[in-house]
Formats: sequence, C-alpha cells, structure tokens
Amino acid sequence: MKNIGVILAGGSGRRLGSELPKQFIVIAGKTVLAHTLHTFEKHERIDEIIIVVHKDYIKEAEEILPAGTKCKKCGCTSFTKARDIMDVWFDSGSTWSAVCRERPELTYPVDMYMEGADQFRGWFQSSLLTSVATQGQAPYREVLCHGWVVDEKGKQMHKSAGNGVEPSEIIRDYGADIVRLWVASSDYTVDVRAGKEIFRQLSEAYRKMRNTARFMLGNINDFDPNKDMVADDQLFEIDRWALEACNQLTATMRDAYDHYDFSRAYHALYNFCVIDMSNFYMDVIKDRLYCADDHARRCAQTALYRILVDFTKLLAPILSFTSQEIWSYVPKMPGMKDYVVFEQMPEAKAAADEAFTAKWDRIMAIRDDVKKVLEQARADKTIGSSLEACLTLYCNKEVYDFLNTIPMDELADLFIVSKVDLTEGEGGVKGIVEGLGAAAAHAAGNKCLRCWKYEPAVGENGLCPRCAKVLGL
Repeated sequence: MKNIGVILAGGSGRRLGSELPKQFIVIAGKTVLAHTLHTFEKHERIDEIIIVVHKDYIKEAEEILPAGTKCKKCGCTSFTKARDIMDVWFDSGSTWSAVCRERPELTYPVDMYMEGADQFRGWFQSSLLTSVATQGQAPYREVLCHGWVVDEKGKQMHKSAGNGVEPSEIIRDYGADIVRLWVASSDYTVDVRAGKEIFRQLSEAYRKMRNTARFMLGNINDFDPNKDMVADDQLFEIDRWALEACNQLTATMRDAYDHYDFSRAYHALYNFCVIDMSNFYMDVIKDRLYCADDHARRCAQTALYRILVDFTKLLAPILSFTSQEIWSYVPKMPGMKDYVVFEQMPEAKAAADEAFTAKWDRIMAIRDDVKKVLEQARADKTIGSSLEACLTLYCNKEVYDFLNTIPMDELADLFIVSKVDLTEGEGGVKGIVEGLGAAAAHAAGNKCLRCWKYEPAVGENGLCPRCAKVLGL
C-alpha cells in the first residue's frame, strides 16, 4: 500500500491581489505550489503526490516545478504528471467504506452527514453515488445542512473587510460556554449572524440562566435529599405546578434535541428560567424559604432540588462547563454520577390532569390582572413594594367560590402581598378575567422585621405572630 498526498490547488488569488490562482503566486522567490510541494516531499510517509488544478491552468510538470527539482530517492529530474485523476470529491465520497466499514466501533450506514449547503453537489452526492452504486443503499440515514456565519449586518465575513469575529476574544471576554450558547440559540438552517453585540446580549441571557441555578443552589444548602425529601401528595399545589412546568420543559427539550432543533431548546430553557422560575415561582416561595416553618420550607426545597437536577441535565448539552459547575454543588443521591455529562437525560412524565392545568392557568391570568393593579398603586405612591399592599378582590359568585378554595395566606403569597380580602360583588379595576375587579391599599399594621409583611398584631419584638411562633418566641 502506498500513501498518496493530494494537493487541491484550485483556489482564486484575487484576495491576494492577483488574477492568477493562488498556487501560481510567487512568494519568497517560489510559487505557493512549490512551497507546498517542498513540504510534501519532505514527509517520509508520502509516496506519491497528486495535484488537482482547474483545467484552464493545466501545465506540464517542468512548467510547474522549480528549476533543478529532482527526486530525493533516485535523483531523477524528469517528471510526468498523473493522468488518472477523478472527481475531487471521490475520495471524501468513499469515506463510508474506507473509514466507517473498516472500524468496528463505527456503523454503516452512519446516523448523519452534516455540512454546509454546498455539499449537496459535493460530499453528500459523491457519498450517495458511490454507496448506492456499490452497496445499493445510502451511506447515511439523515443529512443535516447548515448556513454560513455572517456578520451582524448579514454580510459575509472577510479579513479584508475587518468584520470577522475571533472566537478566542469572545472566550476571553465571556467564556467558552457563551460560544456554545450562541450556536444553540441560532437558527442554523439559514445564515447565522455573529458579532460582539450579539455575544453581549447572549451574555445577559446566560447570566439569567446561571442566576436561576444559583438561587436554587443557595436555597437547598441545608437540604439532604436522602432524608428531607417530601412526598408529592404532601407538597403545596404551587410546588406541584413548578414540577409540572419542569416536566413540560423536559418534554419540549427532549423533542427539540431529538429533531436537532437547538434554538427551540434554548428558547424553552430561557423562558423557563425567566418566566416560570424567576418571575413567578421563585418569587412566590421566598417567604416560605426564608420565614416559614420547617415542613413548608422542606416542601419548597424538595421542588427546587428536583427541578435543579433535571434542569442541570437538560442544560448540559448546551452549557457543558456551567452545568458541571452547578452539578458539583448539587447534593447527591445514591446512583448519581460525579459528572453530569454521564447522566441520562430526564424522561418526561405524563402531563398533569386537565383540571389541574386549567386551575393554574386561571390563577396565572388572575395574577396578571392583580400585577397591573399593584403596579398602578406603586406608581401612585400608595405602596412601595408589593408586600406593603392589602389587596381586595371583587368577584362574581363563580370567581369568589373558585378563589375561596385557596387558603388566604397562600393566595397572599401568590400575589406577594401582605393580605387578600375577597368580596362578592362589583368593584375595583377590571382586567382580562371576567367577573373580577381588584383594588390595592396600604396594608394595616406594622412591618414584621423577619418576613416584611404588614400585620396589625406585630409585637414589641418587631415580629408577627407567625414569625414569633417559628422562632419559638
């Protein structure tokens, strides 16, 4: 067997200021091709050299080689060009045979060929032709095609234009995971834009996802899942809602990963962190985490722990370094591995029953109406933070009965106010939810130094009765 070195010498030299192909441009007294030949000739494992050029520039051997060139083995100065050159893509088009079929650890047909759109007439086609012709089947099960990387304005990147992005600079400024996040967030089916402003914006998205994980880790620091885990039927409803939101995230991301739709996976992950967790669940449970009794706190911690474990596994294919950093702080249960990349992806469970989903969709709609009223009260200087508010909800009978099934203290936590009063009848500011009006006033009483809620029964020690009980005072 002999080793053949193939030199593909068909490129244009216009960017170097020449109308000639690059291989015929003279640098340091020799053509680029002569420099390349010199490198190949010195390689001890190359037995033969084949040069592939455009037909318009086919020259005889003595016209190509520098004067005085001779074979190192025999000293001959007469060279003959090879005449048995096929399609330049033939070699790569036969890799399914030379590589995949020859190695026991690989498979044939392969799962996927992935390249740019130009390979439909190149590698994809040559591989298909050679495999079908000799084996009667395609060498791949799937083909994935991607666009090109362009600048922020959609223009092709060129050194001469100075619009390129150096990955090492991005990694230096933001870390390697930001580059991975950019890849995942991009729609690769079209040309992908890259620029410093794009990476800056992505760094903000990265920060929000990282902070979500930090909140969860910070609030399970004293949680041992082997002994502190609370059973599902003992959790608060909102905890079960959060677990279901994570379950839906798992289903979405598994499907997105299965279909190579990484941008959908990224957006699902980002929305979960910002909308479901930061803007709602983690905000609501702060009181339980910081101020409630042990059981209520353990319920919230149980949900946070379970969400964090699945969240980190789902995050790993996109932010591999960050996910491992998170995983190193996650309390382990038996069977859990030291490295998250070796964990199995979480499996999506059956969706929650329709009644549960419908109930919480309605609660979220009511909360949206309440938030607008609280924002107006804040703008009017009636309240500062939402915990200064006493909220009165004016309901028709159906809405009243619905809300009255929820304990008032839990309802106050859902809206992040000190107190909620339900009144059957008309009143307040109407929103989207039919049969509901809302009004906000400053809550009566004094501010508890521990939970920051306003309560008429705050004692001389500055604590509300609940906090005093929790502290044993």
